[in-house]
Amino acid sequence: FIKAKLTDDIMLNYSGGRANQWTPIGSEEHPFKGEFDGGGHYISGVYISTAREYSGLFGYVYTQMPVVDDEDDTTEEIFTANPPVMIHDLTVRDASIAGLDNTGGIAGYIHYGIIKECSFSGTVTATGNSVGGICGYAFNFSRITQCSSSGSVTGNIRTGGIVGYAYANAQIAECYSTCAVRSNANVNGNSGGIIGAFSYSTLKGCYFMGSITGPKNIGGVIGYNSYSTITSCYVIGGISSTIGNADTVHAIAGYTLGGQYYNCYYCPDS
Repeated sequence: FIKAKLTDDIMLNYSGGRANQWTPIGSEEHPFKGEFDGGGHYISGVYISTAREYSGLFGYVYTQMPVVDDEDDTTEEIFTANPPVMIHDLTVRDASIAGLDNTGGIAGYIHYGIIKECSFSGTVTATGNSVGGICGYAFNFSRITQCSSSGSVTGNIRTGGIVGYAYANAQIAECYSTCAVRSNANVNGNSGGIIGAFSYSTLKGCYFMGSITGPKNIGGVIGYNSYSTITSCYVIGGISSTIGNADTVHAIAGYTLGGQYYNCYYCPDS
């Protein structure tokens, strides 16, 4: 388990200079397994122009879930999720990040880990799916908390201002985005101001103050909600369909299958 701490600001690229390509930290073959403490500093000018899967400052972030030994064959609840904090207290700014599937401003993919108190500003542009301002794909009890994004996020299916796809007991809380979010899908964009697609997970205390554009399944908070709970979220901004008067473009969630909502609000952008 690697531990690293940023002790000063870093400028990777600057306007008018030669573009230095960034290689994401961690791949599917060699994941990042550790803690990165940004120390309240920023990394400026992250530039990735090569279309690749698992793209971002971090590419593939992974912690193995604990193995539960149930030798007595009982059926009681004996697993309590306690994922580690893996990336925190970091600002990424003036970034330009390209990718395929699983592309995010901070991380492309995270499994059983926490990203907290991070912010991103710049552009995230992918030709694939699961694209987010902070994280492309948050899976298996992962948590994204107290994070923010600004700039633009563009992808195909499952595009979100904070997370593209959150699945399997993921938790997103106290985040906000002012991004221009766009889905370039032909039919079902499954894209939202905070999260693109959301399944069996929870969202609480988030807001969106940007714009979102896509075909169908487009929402100010969530594009596609499958059996997830959304609490205390609000939207101020414009939501528009690229295919005309689509029936699954809504203020809070584009399409819902078994989801629940509590204290959520929408105020049109004036």
